Amino acid sequence: MENTRQDIFTQIEHWAKDLSGPNILWINGFPGAGKSAIASSAVAHFRASHRLGSFFFFERSKALSQTPSALWRRVAYDLSQIYPTARNMIVAKLKEDEAVVSTANIIQLFNELVRLPLSSKVEFPAGRMPIVVIDALDECGGLDGSRSIYRRHLLNTIKQWSYLQPSFKLLVTSRIENDISQVFQSISDSVVSIELFTGSSVSLKSASDIGFYLSNSFAEVRNEYSSLSALEWPGVEAIKALTDQAAGLFIWAKTIVDFVKEGDPTEQLEQILLGNLSKGSIDELYCLILKIAFKNPSPKVKKAIQMITGTIIAVKTPVSSNDVLALYPSVILPIMMEYVCRGLKSVLAADSITLQFSHQSFIDFLTCSQKCPPEYRFQASVQNQQLCIACLELMESNLCFNICRLQTSHLCNDDVPDINKLVQKYIPSQLHYACHFWADHLGQTQYEERIIKDIQRFIYTKFLFWLEVLSLTKKMQLCSMALTQVATWVEVSIGLFLYMQ
Repeated sequence: MENTRQDIFTQIEHWAKDLSGPNILWINGFPGAGKSAIASSAVAHFRASHRLGSFFFFERSKALSQTPSALWRRVAYDLSQIYPTARNMIVAKLKEDEAVVSTANIIQLFNELVRLPLSSKVEFPAGRMPIVVIDALDECGGLDGSRSIYRRHLLNTIKQWSYLQPSFKLLVTSRIENDISQVFQSISDSVVSIELFTGSSVSLKSASDIGFYLSNSFAEVRNEYSSLSALEWPGVEAIKALTDQAAGLFIWAKTIVDFVKEGDPTEQLEQILLGNLSKGSIDELYCLILKIAFKNPSPKVKKAIQMITGTIIAVKTPVSSNDVLALYPSVILPIMMEYVCRGLKSVLAADSITLQFSHQSFIDFLTCSQKCPPEYRFQASVQNQQLCIACLELMESNLCFNICRLQTSHLCNDDVPDINKLVQKYIPSQLHYACHFWADHLGQTQYEERIIKDIQRFIYTKFLFWLEVLSLTKKMQLCSMALTQVATWVEVSIGLFLYMQ
């Protein structure tokens, strides 16, 4: 929100203008401290001042597409668009070696398309030295976290950035995690660190900013209700109490505001104030929201909540509510889908056509918090097994010969008139997902005889039709990868099964 975090932005501006000082700024803090909001505001500011070189926001749910390679290709492209001299060097490198843009060697890609062009005698306009912004570095690699090879490669390239001239700036936000902290400590001479304190260490300025945010947000709510517009609802004491409970966590304050907007605002807020929440405990807040949204849920509702939230976490690329309904047609009905999504509205991304949680902290709550009710807790092997079976059943029901109703098989796909429209019409998004990712979910599934039989039936009756979909969606490279995963899974799973007998 405008007029908040001014102390932080003053420090960012000082770092950005110091062209002889450290060239990396690491903004770090616990989940919900406001790192991404600061990064978004910084991007807008640098763009307005003509210093934005590039920006990249990692999301854990998009780990397959948001890779270090994608990051540095984006940076190289953006730099070439803004700075002609950099463009000349990057184009020359691509002419010399076209394969570099698709290399699996991320260090090579970074060095040849980013580091070398910036290290050479490239002329940049005075006052327009580029600043690159990377948000949520800790979300690179998805749920694998520090175990992810993607994340290790990314951290290595950030170390390489520290060897560039001080005038080439890199702003990074992340949580404070061991592998990330160790890398920044190893290049400490090139790094300025800003920690966003929360809990008992929260600064008076951060607390004031949260109070300002709450006051303005509740004023917007108040203006929507004529019965509240003449009052000073919720009052200074309530704002003060909520600010104190937030303990520096902007996501805590935002979640409260979103929750209050989802019903009678006075009643919603009263339930929060009477909840006796610990200071800064986002997990306790999520527990209370689930308890209020789903009062005395039946076993069927609990199962639906766990399946829907688990699917949002486990899918390899974001899916829509219609995709979830198509994957579980006999388990989750439309009315149940609508009911669950309505109850989760305060933690779902508001402006997304796909189902995504608005903040990583809610995923953490479901996956590893001891405060999460057991009936809602994410179970990776169970969820991946459900998705694997759902994908196999969906392909069994929908794959067929000549799925796009092509008039002839004598043309290459790209030569077929309106091929993209045909693919979109006849291969719905849920079938698209099932064909691309069923084997990925299989690889994270425990042995079950039913799955062996489903795979056997799929290979015997639908294999060629699956290949057709991979060809039409330009993903034929997934075939060998999927079959390798199947072979490995069968070998390991049957071996373990026989060992246990």
